[in-house]
Amino acid sequence: MFPETLNLEQGSQEWLEVRKKHFCASEAPAVMSVNPYFPRNPTDLAKQKLGYVNPFVSQAMKEGHRLEPIIRAQVELKTDLEFEPEVLVRGKFLASLDGISWERDTILEIKAPQSNNATVKWAMEGRVILAHQYQIQHQLMVSKADKCIYAVRNPDDCEIYLVDVFPDQLLQKKLKLAWKDFEPLMDLNENELSTHEPLPDDLAPLVEQYLKGKELAKEAAEMMKTAQDGILADLDERKSYQGMGLKVQRRTRKGGIDKKLIELTIKAALGDDIDLDKYTKPSTNYTVLEVIK
Repeated sequence: MFPETLNLEQGSQEWLEVRKKHFCASEAPAVMSVNPYFPRNPTDLAKQKLGYVNPFVSQAMKEGHRLEPIIRAQVELKTDLEFEPEVLVRGKFLASLDGISWERDTILEIKAPQSNNATVKWAMEGRVILAHQYQIQHQLMVSKADKCIYAVRNPDDCEIYLVDVFPDQLLQKKLKLAWKDFEPLMDLNENELSTHEPLPDDLAPLVEQYLKGKELAKEAAEMMKTAQDGILADLDERKSYQGMGLKVQRRTRKGGIDKKLIELTIKAALGDDIDLDKYTKPSTNYTVLEVIK
């Protein structure tokens, strides 16, 4: 399925309105809680998209937008490719591309920082900072391009550094899960968002470890079930097996108490008006780790 191309001028009021209704590539760092600027996390992003906080446009962002066509022309000379800005939509996901090639197999992401910061230093080493990795993976997810050319301008000498970025299925999977977690925030009001706490940064590795362990446990359980079915298929009522540290035998389990039948019996003897809640143990609180599908 090809993405839909929207005939919108980036920066226009119409474009801004469309962005409010979609999950946008430039918002990916915020939804992943790795954005160095506001909005820094999903809660901040929801407040901004719902209009509780006005978007902030810095002078550096304005200057970057001014330099964009100049840098795009420089990239075209370096790569012998032609790029056109384009706005693409795939379902709920939107990507406002700095450029897409005529063959539509390569997209362009331009960065023009006003200081020699981490963005520049990493690009000089052929690397991409994490916030921009997620932005680019979102763009690749929407466009289905084969690669993205990440073009970073060094403000000190105006040199353009190019880094090829390819689709990363793991990062895209994390991104999709983060957007799925984000979606319910759009149904909250301003007060509810104010009390909503984003996941602390120091817990993120533990959550990732837990989810990975849960996935491994699921795979192990499926492996054990397959082996168990094969073992039991060869076991009749007279047989038991033992070996390799495993004992297999058939046992009979005593039936459990039918609580519903007891309740009906008591009410039949003492009447329907009896308050069974008086005989119920008090409730206890416990914590559940729930994996969101």
